[in-house]
Amino acid sequence: MPNAIDYKPDKRFFGLFVGRSGDGKSTALASFPKKLLDLDFDFRFAGIASAAKQGIISLDEIEYEQFNPRGGWDPIHNMNLQWDQWRMQGTFPYKTIGVESITSLTRLITLASHKEQKGKMIGKLRISGPGDFNFEAAGTHQFFDYLRIMPCNIIASAHIVDRYGKRPGASEYAPAEVIGEKLSIRDNLGENVLTYFDNVFRFSRSVSDGKTKYYVNFATDIAKNSYGIQPGEHDITGKNFYDYFTELIKEK
Repeated sequence: MPNAIDYKPDKRFFGLFVGRSGDGKSTALASFPKKLLDLDFDFRFAGIASAAKQGIISLDEIEYEQFNPRGGWDPIHNMNLQWDQWRMQGTFPYKTIGVESITSLTRLITLASHKEQKGKMIGKLRISGPGDFNFEAAGTHQFFDYLRIMPCNIIASAHIVDRYGKRPGASEYAPAEVIGEKLSIRDNLGENVLTYFDNVFRFSRSVSDGKTKYYVNFATDIAKNSYGIQPGEHDITGKNFYDYFTELIKEK
């Protein structure tokens, strides 16, 4: 059994980038060390290509793979098995794997469940039920269990939406209001997914005088980090995020 005094932190980065569509999550992900594989469940690789045209990142040694939302679970399972074989052989080719996005990944897994299980139908429309939700959760957990043991950086992205509720002390009849943010997946699964990651970074953007500026926050109600970075927006407009981030944590 290892002695706690001999523990050394994992040098791999295992993180979740959250924000709304167009907030710069993909560009930040694509700045990490290469060779990089982008798993494009969103069918939106154009965001990375656009950042390359602006000179923010390079497309050298970036591969991407897209997944048909109705393609079932088998392509993902077979990919996981291939990764594990490479890992055991010592031939794993990637330094970074990106998952874009968890929101679309969970939708694919739910549609795979519709193919594998019988369920409620309204006309010709298949309605998701408890069995599908269990399949979705199990598939998401299994997918990240494989990723967790791969010898590379793992970065997933997820879309966020407003979280509604009542503030402490509000009357019984007070209307619900925005009290924070949450992942754009089922609430129970979303809370479990957040526990996978020590680092959750919140990306955002603003538009003023016809110019778009991009920001990242490392500590909010949804964001967290393992580097001691305090709350506050960091302007990353036009910057290589990986370079900016590594310089930032050197100061800690």
